Amino acid sequence: MVHSNMFRWHDSASLFAGTDKVARSTSVMPAGFRNIPAQPNLTALTDLTNALIARDAFCISDTPLPAGFAAAPPDFLTLTGGSTGSPKVIQRSQSSWIASFEVNRASFGMQQLRSLAVLGHLSHSLSLYGVLEGLHIGLDVHVLDHASPRQQLSALRDSKIGVLYATPAQLRLLARVSTAPLPDLELLFCGGG
Repeated sequence: MVHSNMFRWHDSASLFAGTDKVARSTSVMPAGFRNIPAQPNLTALTDLTNALIARDAFCISDTPLPAGFAAAPPDFLTLTGGSTGSPKVIQRSQSSWIASFEVNRASFGMQQLRSLAVLGHLSHSLSLYGVLEGLHIGLDVHVLDHASPRQQLSALRDSKIGVLYATPAQLRLLARVSTAPLPDLELLFCGGG
């Protein structure tokens, strides 16, 4: 049963941390709230998908959350970028992002594309959004934050990435090392600093 107010890992979606495929757990015990360390990447993605399967609230962070910060399902916590100081914790409803996923699906025909990539860390909301959107609507998702720009370009080509989430700085780094177009790339979502 699909819960429209909760993120899901669609049956047709696969998830990759670089070249490592994230295994899909079949049975996960609910924990209520999961404070997920952003590193190592494969572990963070496994913990995130376990939260989705258990229908738990979660936060992915590079540093431990301050005491007392938690959320209850169907909410989750995300962090600001911290460009004006320390990152701030933001409580969100999963349904608010799911509504955006549905707008993107309808407006851009995303369900017809097979794969999506993010270049940033999971603790960054743009990357987290991209990962959750791809998993929710059924795209294969590739998290390429630990690769060099040259390796990211190769992965984008080899995996026939159709959707890319990146910041302007990440795109500048890709452009500096690019020698050929990305023929499968149809959608580019750019945000952040």
